[in-house]
Amino acid sequence: MLEPEIWVKHDKLADKKLRQAIALSIDRQQIIDTLLQGHGEIIHTPIAKQMWAYDETTKLAFNPKKAESLLAELGYKKKNKDGYFEDESGNELILQLHYPASSKNNLRDKIAELIEEMLQHTGIHVKVREPKEMALFMEDISSDVNMDMFLLNGSLNQTDPDPSDFWSARSIYNFSRWNHADADKLLKEAKKGPKALKQDYRKKKYAAWQKIFVEELPVLPLYVPNKIWAHHNRLQGVSPLPHTMHHHAHLWSVED
Repeated sequence: MLEPEIWVKHDKLADKKLRQAIALSIDRQQIIDTLLQGHGEIIHTPIAKQMWAYDETTKLAFNPKKAESLLAELGYKKKNKDGYFEDESGNELILQLHYPASSKNNLRDKIAELIEEMLQHTGIHVKVREPKEMALFMEDISSDVNMDMFLLNGSLNQTDPDPSDFWSARSIYNFSRWNHADADKLLKEAKKGPKALKQDYRKKKYAAWQKIFVEELPVLPLYVPNKIWAHHNRLQGVSPLPHTMHHHAHLWSVED
């Protein structure tokens, strides 16, 4: 159980405009096309697209010009030929990027390199840190070690859209230490009966929660990799979940 009452705001990233500027600077489709050979989808909230509660009415698309505008609103200016933003005192906007090492592949290394390039193109100086072994990395983010940004694989609830396990303030998996009273209230209301027995009621609550999430950006979901399911076109009624196509198989039918 986490203790939001004792958390201290991050000096640089406390303002959501800076988090939005970071998100607007990252071309997630380029990451998918370059590193996944196109086999992935951009996701805007931590609810799987296949779920009835997924809502992307509010979303942030790649827009580096808007990112620069937001940084200017925060008082940052480009004063030198290096193209990096500086604050009013002449301090360069520098963000450290951390991520865990992987023995299986170097996908995170490549994502980190792309993000570094994209943010630096906007004018945010990124320093990619040497990756740590997963156990040490998890120890750091679980013990409130101060980090500007970090990369980490996440999982989505695959049977119900409720994101509370990862995004309620006191969840042990709330690694970004997001503490938003209105967002927490919506998550609780979406599960509180008897109204929560109605899907339309829950859908409205989760839509409102996702709007707050996209605006506040405790994290920027990058993408979900595609899973490819194949079936004969005579098979009707197939409605796959993120982790399996064998969903409601008792409703399947075969056309003659």
